[in-house]
Amino acid sequence: MTLFLNDPPRQFVRVVVRDIIGRFLVLQHRDSAWNFPGGKVERSESADAAARRELREEVGLCALGLELLAVRDISFGGEVWRGSFFYAASFAGKPRTVEPDKHRTVALLSYAEIVEHAGPRTYMVDIVNDIPLHAFVASVCY
Repeated sequence: MTLFLNDPPRQFVRVVVRDIIGRFLVLQHRDSAWNFPGGKVERSESADAAARRELREEVGLCALGLELLAVRDISFGGEVWRGSFFYAASFAGKPRTVEPDKHRTVALLSYAEIVEHAGPRTYMVDIVNDIPLHAFVASVCY
């Protein structure tokens, strides 16, 4: 694929989910990297719709309430991607590894563990730090 200077950046989404004691739901990919659930935005799909789809496909949760936290341009492998980061204020289901061929495990990590495991994905820490105070209540499970 050839990209031109005026082409819009490719888009991805990430969804932040917290439990009642403040831990964050993350996936461990097969390459050992940790990340929030999410993925690429498909053509003609809104970022909100992609966030709901990716949360369902990756960890089996149905987002009932999403709040946009931030939109950031991030460089991956020399290519700029636009990331939309959402907070799942409420959801239905129990988190599980839905795609074992792509993910080793689903885990709940504390803020300190997010900092420790973020590695090159420092945007994970930035996003957690940018969560508005009113969103620091746990995500509600139905």
